Amino acid sequence: MPGRCKNASLPFFLALLAALLAGACEDRQAAGCTFPTDCPVGMLCVDGVCQESRFCQNDADCGVAAYCRNDRCLPAESCGESELCEDGFECLEGYCLPREIPADADAEETTENDASTDGDKVLDGDVDTEPDDESDPPDSDPLADGDAAEDGDEPTDGDDDPEPDGDLDTETEPEAEEETKLTVAECWKDKSGEGSQGPDYDQYNPIVGSHCLGTNHQDITGIEKVVFLGDSITEGSPPTAIWDYYRYVLTAQLQAKFGTEIEVRECAEWGARVDDLLLPPHQQIPTCFPTLPEPKRTLVVMTIGGNDLYNWAKDWTEGATLPQIMDECEDTVQLMRDAIGWFYEDPARFPNGVFVITSNTYEYTDGTGDLNSCLASVFTGLSAWPEGAAPTIRFNEAFMEIAIEFGIDMIFMLENFCGHGFHNTDPASQCFMPPAGGERWFDLTCIHPNPVGHHEIARMFMAVVDE
Repeated sequence: MPGRCKNASLPFFLALLAALLAGACEDRQAAGCTFPTDCPVGMLCVDGVCQESRFCQNDADCGVAAYCRNDRCLPAESCGESELCEDGFECLEGYCLPREIPADADAEETTENDASTDGDKVLDGDVDTEPDDESDPPDSDPLADGDAAEDGDEPTDGDDDPEPDGDLDTETEPEAEEETKLTVAECWKDKSGEGSQGPDYDQYNPIVGSHCLGTNHQDITGIEKVVFLGDSITEGSPPTAIWDYYRYVLTAQLQAKFGTEIEVRECAEWGARVDDLLLPPHQQIPTCFPTLPEPKRTLVVMTIGGNDLYNWAKDWTEGATLPQIMDECEDTVQLMRDAIGWFYEDPARFPNGVFVITSNTYEYTDGTGDLNSCLASVFTGLSAWPEGAAPTIRFNEAFMEIAIEFGIDMIFMLENFCGHGFHNTDPASQCFMPPAGGERWFDLTCIHPNPVGHHEIARMFMAVVDE
């Protein structure tokens, strides 16, 4: 196949713009910023203010004037006696900070507060806490206890002998698990409006992580080596600073979990497509694993597929028909299957184990198909691609199909980024997040994540690793 320029997905004028911005900001002030390059090394531009890029587990990790959300410290707004904070926040020592829930608060009130903060991601919590009865012991079965007490089904043993309750719990537990199994559709029901189109992952019966950020097919432990593969999302691109690339952020998190001595390799490239994983001239997998067997217990992380979608859209503008594009899609799906299969077809290649996590493919229009919603798209020659839904849906469903086939994991990047693109403030978008829309996670190149987007991708991958 013809060779491709490594940086084909990064327009020259954007690289030049990033260089000019970097050169003009030598005398930077931490007080304010417009671009990530306006801030000193190790800081993020958040809402026009340079903030330390720190990870956290709770508010105490963030110090004064900040709080912890989604494992990241966010700046707190200032407040005074005459200024009010948003719902869920209170003014403490001059800053709007999350309102603490009293330890003895009613369980139902706690559930409502959690739901208002985390939205539809608290699906497991809703299921677990719904039978809210303070009189029941924590491990009791509300149905078993209630029916026995009221109907007298267990008149002799129910009150004095705890064994019947235990038997009932044992018998009903599998049924309860079956009823509460989390689905992808449940996770993203708020982003699936009437008439909307999207991948049907549940047809493959995946195991969905309780966090709704990805699947949970692997028990990832004892990692000694991490290998990054894929496209420019993994490689990283300006204007985002290198320390905010998701692979750097994720590496720091993996080192904190598995130890700083883990080996890290990276073979991702700008403009890479699925065929670049195994086929010449790039051959990312053979390049990153030149010597086999690999003795170290290995985790492989990749983002791939976006440039394939772009290539199909370009083919359509040049006269390709939808059936021809769908054939291209199926050929690419087989290449992806071959690439993932490489890690598992010969157990001798990784005698101590290998784990793979891939993303699905996102898009920046928030489900609208409006390619011109991002200014830089005018340089690509693309405007609208109404036929693009079919190959996009098939491609993402195939990623899940392959994940099930080989027992690997996939993060829901498409679904998580929807509502954070260039129609993020459009109430008509199927992914609109009321009341004002979600924060934008894409940069000015249209197709790459900004620093916040990179940190979100790292959070998705790490959630899969942790669970």
